[in-house]
Amino acid sequence: MAIKVLLKKYSQITYIVLFVGCVMIVSWGIFRSTPPLVAFHQSDKILHVIAFALLAFTGRGAMQMLSPFLFWPIIAAISMLMEYLQGVLQVTRISSMEDAFANLLGVGLAFLAVKVMNKQHRS
Repeated sequence: MAIKVLLKKYSQITYIVLFVGCVMIVSWGIFRSTPPLVAFHQSDKILHVIAFALLAFTGRGAMQMLSPFLFWPIIAAISMLMEYLQGVLQVTRISSMEDAFANLLGVGLAFLAVKVMNKQHRS
């Protein structure tokens, strides 16, 4: 697996530190009382995709001990749940299906990146 090569090179501790950092930043962004500034129409969707792609990618590197059949559904569910909880826990924010799908798209991109890396390593 290509991800194992990366783990050897950079160590699983690095992935754990990056993942914890991503969790903190993504949680802050999702649960803060004010939405991010809008650079252009729907620019927040790009932030959602990038944030959850990084969260899922670093999470996979940090949690190599979990089966991919367990990790990917869990991280996908978390990405959707965080958007839902945003509207429930933060009265000044609302949940949106578009944001939830952007979160899920980010997880999907991380999944594809890991697949490509694994395929390249096998070749």
